Amino acid sequence: MLQTVADLLDALRRYRLVEAPRADEIERDLGGRFARPLDLARELLQRGWLTAYQVNQLFQDRGPRARPAAGSRADAPTTFP
Repeated sequence: MLQTVADLLDALRRYRLVEAPRADEIERDLGGRFARPLDLARELLQRGWLTAYQVNQLFQDRGPRARPAAGSRADAPTTFP
C-alpha cells in the first residue's frame, strides 16, 4: 500500500507509469508539495499523466496491473479508493 509520497514516486518509476524525465519532473516539482500520496495522484490525474484506472490499481496494491495491456479501456470510469 502506498503510505507516503515517496512510495508513490517509487511505484511510478518501478511500474514505468510515466517516462523517466516526467518522473524526475514530478519528484522535483510536485513531490514536495503534497503531504499525502493520494493528493499527488489526484494532481497527476488532473494533469492527464495518470488515468483513474492507474490510480485505483496503485492504491489497491495492484501496481503491476496499473500498466494496462494494449487495447484495454484504461480510462473506463472508476472510483477513488
